[in-house]
Amino acid sequence: MIQRDVELLARMSQVNQALGEIVLRMLPRVQGGALDPVDLRAVGYGLVVLGQQMQRRADELDGPAANAAPPQIEGPADGR
Repeated sequence: MIQRDVELLARMSQVNQALGEIVLRMLPRVQGGALDPVDLRAVGYGLVVLGQQMQRRADELDGPAANAAPPQIEGPADGR
């Protein structure tokens, strides 16, 4: 495995570990039954950056043409 891949996996691991802690910090800050948009943007930005890094690496390995139909991650049936 090349160093870039090791670093990407380490970043993914860090984000995964931090998500639970971030959610616990956000829960008491819910105001009026809604999440704080500043918190949501901060978390969303971190996830987008990680996702972009993963997409770029996949394109390097597979080529951008393989990027046409990304796999869908299954979530709850109600879309939440």
